[in-house]
Amino acid sequence: MSVLIIEDDASVSHLIATLLRRQGIESVQVFRGDVGFEKIDASGESFDAIILDLLLPVVSGFEIIDHIAAVKPGLLGRVVVISAAPAPALQKLEAAHSLRAVIRKPFELDALLSAVTSCVDDSRNSSANQA
Repeated sequence: MSVLIIEDDASVSHLIATLLRRQGIESVQVFRGDVGFEKIDASGESFDAIILDLLLPVVSGFEIIDHIAAVKPGLLGRVVVISAAPAPALQKLEAAHSLRAVIRKPFELDALLSAVTSCVDDSRNSSANQA
């Protein structure tokens, strides 16, 4: 079980990683959009969930989602967006893509944990069915 966290605010990223670790879920943290983009291209399928901020340096979360939709659309259901972007932008994004969840900052930790654990559970069940 592993989660990719793409969040440029180190304190938020570390908080999320700590929360996940307490649930027995490992995570990989990256702090720039271009690095997250590369991780998804190289090994996106290996992550049970992808926690993605939208307002990132170099490559935005919007660009990452568009790339996933074009190249690896099966991963969209593993994406949990967390962002302080305006509500209309988040609503438009949610309507355009089949994302797991779109959560506006500041967010409730329980809401984030619920979305991520549902991704992990789905991934675990999928792996068990393939075995």
